[in-house]
Amino acid sequence: ISSKCKKNLPQLSVGSSTIEDIRSRAYDSFDVQLSSLQFLYSQPDGDWKSARKQKRSPLHILEPMDLKVVFSRAMVVKDSFMPKFKMFGELPLLSLRISDNKLRSVLELVDSIPLPESKPAARNTASSANTKSRQSFTPQLAGRKHLSLVDQHSSVIFESCETISISSLGSQEDLFYDAPSSPIGDKAFFPDNPLPLRYADLGKRANLVKEDPPKNMNNFHMKFEINELSVQLCRLTGAQEVIVLQLDIEGLGTELRLFTFNMTSNIFLREICLKCPEYMDSEDKQVQLITTLDNTEVDLLTLEYIKADKNGPEFKSQHNNTEQLIKVMFSSLDVHLHTEALLNTMNFLSNLLPQFTKKEAGPEELPTIPEEEEEEEKKGEMAVTKKKPSKSSKFADVVNLRVKADLRCLKVFIRGQKARISEISVEGLVTDVLMRKKDLEILANLKSIVILDCNKDALYKKAVSIADKQVFAFRMVNYTGATEGDAYLDMSKVDTSVALEVGCIQVIFLNKFVSSVLVFINNFQKAKDALTEVTVQAAEKAASGVKELAERSTRIALDVHLNAPVIFLPQSSSSSNVIVADLGFLSVKNRFIKQPFKSNTAIPPVVDKMTVKLTDLKMYRINYVNGKFEGETQLLKPVSLDLEIQRNLSANWYHSIPDIEITAHLKPMSLILCQDDMIVVLRALSENLSEKSDAVQPPAVLPTADHSSDSVSNRESQGSGTTGPASTGNTVVIAAVVETQKHTKLKTTLKLDFKFDSMTVVLHSPNENA
Repeated sequence: ISSKCKKNLPQLSVGSSTIEDIRSRAYDSFDVQLSSLQFLYSQPDGDWKSARKQKRSPLHILEPMDLKVVFSRAMVVKDSFMPKFKMFGELPLLSLRISDNKLRSVLELVDSIPLPESKPAARNTASSANTKSRQSFTPQLAGRKHLSLVDQHSSVIFESCETISISSLGSQEDLFYDAPSSPIGDKAFFPDNPLPLRYADLGKRANLVKEDPPKNMNNFHMKFEINELSVQLCRLTGAQEVIVLQLDIEGLGTELRLFTFNMTSNIFLREICLKCPEYMDSEDKQVQLITTLDNTEVDLLTLEYIKADKNGPEFKSQHNNTEQLIKVMFSSLDVHLHTEALLNTMNFLSNLLPQFTKKEAGPEELPTIPEEEEEEEKKGEMAVTKKKPSKSSKFADVVNLRVKADLRCLKVFIRGQKARISEISVEGLVTDVLMRKKDLEILANLKSIVILDCNKDALYKKAVSIADKQVFAFRMVNYTGATEGDAYLDMSKVDTSVALEVGCIQVIFLNKFVSSVLVFINNFQKAKDALTEVTVQAAEKAASGVKELAERSTRIALDVHLNAPVIFLPQSSSSSNVIVADLGFLSVKNRFIKQPFKSNTAIPPVVDKMTVKLTDLKMYRINYVNGKFEGETQLLKPVSLDLEIQRNLSANWYHSIPDIEITAHLKPMSLILCQDDMIVVLRALSENLSEKSDAVQPPAVLPTADHSSDSVSNRESQGSGTTGPASTGNTVVIAAVVETQKHTKLKTTLKLDFKFDSMTVVLHSPNENA
């Protein structure tokens, strides 16, 4: 630790020095350097003393590193632009290298260290401390001597002044007011009144002294950065350590600024790379599971957290009435899913940590809360609830928490054992979450998504692509207590409103490509089973949530506009004949109405009336030539479908109408087919769906069950039930219980009404014009 010399700082001169130069010299700085910090693990017969002097050895887990910290204290404390305290730290290199055997040994060593037994907490500690604190603030009455008339007069004056001052000031700090060092104005230093000096003219003096507006002072500034971080996980093979996973990070750091009325924190990550040195790709390079090749100027990840005080002077102008703000930004990240490398990594990580037996701990005794404290807590909660309505008008538009996330580009490469299978590219995913006292708002937008078929011989490269400006735009607002009380009778009030706009997505379905992706997924059967279990649990929770929503009659307003996807079905992976199904345009809207009900109940039954319109649904045949679709031949003329879904939100007690009533109306449908069209459709269903990937493994042959024993047992069981000589003398008793059916009122759960106008099929020869 040493004091920092100011020789390297710029020299001050009149007329040429800037305010930044002056501020840089207004600090007392201290350097703290920690050198050769290392961590080794050695067996009893290991030579750790000589290894401690080396930069790298088989005993090292943490290689020697140097830490530099500069701590500065400002000599000027009234400048809001100068932090009172500054701390800058730098770690040039942090390198960790550990094998599976060494990690298990370290964990076993740590687990073998006995921990001190925790003593049971005393139950009366909180109550005794509370009584002591009360006694310190409670005035004690003591016996007084008999006072004379003059002493009694002065005592009465003193006690009355004490009572007046305590009730008027209301603050304990005002009881110890210091005398001023100089007279204020033209008034005498000591006022002509019998009151003590500490209670004299406090209100008048406070009015005369003008307080400066509060400043947002810069109290603390801290910045710490790790220039390079390297983590190597190795497998011990014989006496040699083979690297299984290697994580390299460049530019990892954080920055913190503390002000009087706000706090700002930043975390940044410049580059990251996760390698599997045991495997090579098609270019004879080490397989990289995660990499950032394009982040030369922009950081990969930046996380910013801002917390502001709503009583601050710049809360509305600078922070936009936002108490907490979180910004997350991803620039560009590439993820390579290599089959062999992933399986090897999953197997290594699953066997890395030892299985420790959990020690059974006794039941912990919860501290008891005295009744007096509980009463005080209740009084405090009641006081808080009483104060809330007064502050609600002042901070009505305050945003308690806002989270903004921006994912600029994410690429996922799926690679099999021989070659690449697919490439998934996601661009422009932006989400924004705003939490207020009155509502919760979620916004999400996705600009583009593309899925490519990486097979060199593939005719159709783009399996999934977007034909509009964006994939979707989503907005959901959840209103707090919107339908509580008398507002439930207002049908324009809803609990949640959902707005969704989806662009046109083009999907080229090839069973060969889909099967290759399924083969890649089937290699991770354990992860697939775990995902299935999580999905089942999520479905159960969703079902219970839907049931709860139905019981509570939650109103959700929908406004959905969907450009339905266009599905291309080629005849085969090498054929240019394609059947196209254009699902048209889909819109969903709903409204809430009150059902007429003759009863004395204050809450009427509510019905959710949803209108679904599907327009311009059509089908045609085209050819794929030179990367373009040409020659459209219509097979199904545009058709429309209207759906009206009526949902009973009061189905748990109101049964006069069905729980769900669906009314469908299909407009006239016309099919125009020729012989070639029928051939292409049938071949597409046969050839395309029968194509399999070359990497498909033959299904395992299940062992055929031997039914001979079953047949024998069946014959024995059948023979035991037949009447024969051996079964004579047995008495069979049959008893039946018949219950009368109770008369219950029938409840209609679903009612469906489907109307179909007409259907026309035109068959013609290829040479005729339809």
